[in-house]
Amino acid sequence: MQHYGSKAALFASAVELPQGDSDSVSEHLFDVLDGRLSGLPPETRALVRSMLTSPEAEASMRDFLEERIENLTGSLTGELTAEEAEVRATLAVSSILGLTIARHFLKLPAIDRIPPDVLLRAASAWMDTVAAASGGGDAK
Repeated sequence: MQHYGSKAALFASAVELPQGDSDSVSEHLFDVLDGRLSGLPPETRALVRSMLTSPEAEASMRDFLEERIENLTGSLTGELTAEEAEVRATLAVSSILGLTIARHFLKLPAIDRIPPDVLLRAASAWMDTVAAASGGGDAK
């Protein structure tokens, strides 16, 4: 309590990614995606399910995702401009949410047909690109 003020602030500090470390960012994104594809805790399922119909759940999810984007942006800013880092962080967080919804809520057959390890292997190149200092050219 003396140093962080609350358990939530301590937790937020503990899960913060190091700045400018693309290997840590790639590993983090890989771990998050692995966890989201493997399964969801009941609390997360309930929140995702209700975020489209409950203003409170929507606000809670938006705040959580915004914190994830800020954390990821901060870890990318060392190697990218602030704008580039925020764009990549936003796309990464949004994409992981989309894959989570496609697998666990929509039960999209195309996603279900792909074994999780194959999906993770394919996604690792994308995660490395998010974390890399150079995006390999301008997106059109």
